[in-house]
Amino acid sequence: MRLPRTPEALVGHHRHRAPADASTAELPAALHGTKVRNGLLRLLLFACVVVALIVALPGLGSIRGRLAHGSPAWLVLAACFRLLSALAYVVLFRAIFAPKMSHRLSYQIAMSEIGLNALVPAGGAGGLATGGWVLHRRGMPTDAVVRRSTQFFVFTSAFNVGAVAILGWLGAVGILASHGSFALSAVPALGATLVIVLALALVPRLEGLQAGRGRLRSHSLKWWLLEAAVALGTGARGAVDLFRRRDPQALLGGAGYLVFDIAVLWATVRAFHGHPAVQPLAMAYLVGQLAGEIPVPGGIGAVDGGLIGALVLYGVPVSIATAGALAYRAIALGVPVLFGSLAAVGLTRTIRSWGPSEQLGVDVAAT
Repeated sequence: MRLPRTPEALVGHHRHRAPADASTAELPAALHGTKVRNGLLRLLLFACVVVALIVALPGLGSIRGRLAHGSPAWLVLAACFRLLSALAYVVLFRAIFAPKMSHRLSYQIAMSEIGLNALVPAGGAGGLATGGWVLHRRGMPTDAVVRRSTQFFVFTSAFNVGAVAILGWLGAVGILASHGSFALSAVPALGATLVIVLALALVPRLEGLQAGRGRLRSHSLKWWLLEAAVALGTGARGAVDLFRRRDPQALLGGAGYLVFDIAVLWATVRAFHGHPAVQPLAMAYLVGQLAGEIPVPGGIGAVDGGLIGALVLYGVPVSIATAGALAYRAIALGVPVLFGSLAAVGLTRTIRSWGPSEQLGVDVAAT
């Protein structure tokens, strides 16, 4: 998930409390019916194009054969894993943003975020901005929304980057079977290690970075670099605090969100008779998902190609990699869209039902 570039994007430019008549309060753009319908149409169009290409293009017979003989049981299991990953996201959202919020509202917000991330062309920012808008609507200050969003982003990223470092080094030294060259394990592991070191190194320098940013001309190149450093350092400090506190909900939510999603890919590859080892499969997942940083709806096209390329790079046959990656993407998008759309409908009704007296105290933890 990517963060929007500005704090205003997190709260939808609504810096003040909603008007007294909450039923007429403007909804965040991502919850508008037109946005959701357009997102669904884009996904359906992309799916039709992919199916048409697989059916029509010569030379793809092995892929067509794999797709035609996939195991339904493994695909159902993959869908169950995807739902568990989404529920882990809900747990993590509640642990970081609002431990005192009702379970119903936290589910509606978090599941809506996941669904909207697949539909809104904002590189993951559409869902996050909607969640920030709702929290701000309930009274959470802008700076608290931004701070917790960076903490959420870095905390979830810490599991991904940490997994690359650990699995990569274990594969590089031969403790785990990597089925690839030394470089395929060591290079990603080294990169992940450097990112971790950089993030931790920024934490004690936050005050100086913030002071330096304040002396620069806004939106200059150096200002943007310091802004990114401050955001990364702030998120890293919050993530370190969560790890130190050993908050079980945050730790289980963050780990479950990643592990269950990797399990989705494992199940879809198994559905087409692939038998990859854990280390290369997980590394292919983690490396392939980097394409999700491209700001297109749900990463469609980019993540698919990234996953297929990474799976092949880590030793999975092309036909199995293509079939498994396409099935993974269909499930990874389909399950959140289904449950996220239902949650978004419920969230819209909840927002419209709020009265002027319903404010911060009952829903959101101390900021």
